[in-house]
Amino acid sequence: TPGRTHGPSQLHGQPYTEYLKQIDEEFGDMPIAALRDPEVRGEFMVWRDGMAATPRKADYAWTVLARVFSFAKNRGRIPNNPCERGGRVYTGGNRREIIWTEDLLKQLGPACSKEVWAVVMFGLWTGQRESDVLAMSWGSIDPSGRIRVKQFKTDARVLIPMGEPLAALVASLPKAATWPARTTRASTIWPGA
Repeated sequence: TPGRTHGPSQLHGQPYTEYLKQIDEEFGDMPIAALRDPEVRGEFMVWRDGMAATPRKADYAWTVLARVFSFAKNRGRIPNNPCERGGRVYTGGNRREIIWTEDLLKQLGPACSKEVWAVVMFGLWTGQRESDVLAMSWGSIDPSGRIRVKQFKTDARVLIPMGEPLAALVASLPKAATWPARTTRASTIWPGA
């Protein structure tokens, strides 16, 4: 968020910790004065590009390094952030372009269990992230037939109308049974369920 400063306490997640260790090992002895040299950006890019075999990890590492420098810049320790606008290594397209086509769904339906199909349909008809679909329960469906979800990523509470195909699927599921994502078959595919 522009204008917002993030301190070290915000850099404590597991992926951040791993990248912070790598950054420290690689650049921990670099004096702050070296950051004024315009060529230092090239050194950071060589480090990032050395991880090009795993482009998303390379981009994540670059983002962490840029956040560290953003913090230092906001605190007046360095005049500029040498990692601003560094571009991306990953060029594989946008995840929004990876969709389940009607043909893929027609192939999947007969090939999977009813429980797995239910999880797929909840994802398809609600548009929620995998983690949110897996966290749903029978209690997520309110008496009016809408689905109540508290999203993990945003903490937002959303109320989703249930389309007719999903309502028909829900009506066909045994109500006394475990929520589809928590069955043995589904949880072997989605271990976090």
